[in-house]
Amino acid sequence: MRQSLPAAAMAALAVLGGNALAQSRVIEETLVVKDPTVARSQGTVFGASAEALYVNAPFKNRVNPDSTLEEGRAKATSFGGNVFAGYGDFTAQFTYRDAKGHSDLTHDPSPSEPVRYTHTVNAVPKQQEILLRWLGRSLSTSWLTPYLYLGYTRLTSDFDDVRHSGTWPATGTDSLRSHIESKSVIGGVGAIMPVSERWGFRGDIGFTSTKQTTDRQGDPHAEGKGTGSRWTGTFYYNFAENWNAQLGGRYEYFNGGSAGSMTIAGVFAMVGFTFK
Repeated sequence: MRQSLPAAAMAALAVLGGNALAQSRVIEETLVVKDPTVARSQGTVFGASAEALYVNAPFKNRVNPDSTLEEGRAKATSFGGNVFAGYGDFTAQFTYRDAKGHSDLTHDPSPSEPVRYTHTVNAVPKQQEILLRWLGRSLSTSWLTPYLYLGYTRLTSDFDDVRHSGTWPATGTDSLRSHIESKSVIGGVGAIMPVSERWGFRGDIGFTSTKQTTDRQGDPHAEGKGTGSRWTGTFYYNFAENWNAQLGGRYEYFNGGSAGSMTIAGVFAMVGFTFK
């Protein structure tokens, strides 16, 4: 039986639509894999990056026994790097960062310290982190591909708290030694937004579940836990074959409950090499 003209037209449109959708999926796949950290659907990716992070974050110091709270800003430059490997939709990454910086604080008279003085806390943590990411390639739209991530972060900080005048009652000197250790589980969601074959954006938000211990000369050992957050936004640019640069901002709040908290906030730059 001869097919009617409307039926033939519908069949042709269906074929064209299917071809267009397939072509669109190919275009999306091509752009997404231009992200330096993304492997092809059935392929692998390996890479490494060097990183510099400038930190300018709130810093709080609690003085015992009257729990006076001093507030300032931690300013530091953190250098580090990461290595990563992936297959298909999964990517694993290990990162290490080591920062050098300080925070200047002013103590107002309190019952335990009835004098006003200033002091410098050299407290910016070292960070070790492992993350596993799953890319929701099947959930891609024409402008983004979502992902989920789960990881573990350990921060350690060994530092001296130095008075500019007078001495600390606990030591009889101008210096107090402290050690802080924070261990956190991190989980969140994000998306990759490719713009062209050369550049695009990546962003995510997540939560942190932290256990922290704090040991400070003259104060009792403190332990605590709490929930915090993590926000990251990144611009990536492929400037040569296998080579890329990334710029972005990061905010991380690690809530250690009664043992205190750590905040890392700043801007970063990265240069990396990727092999696919």
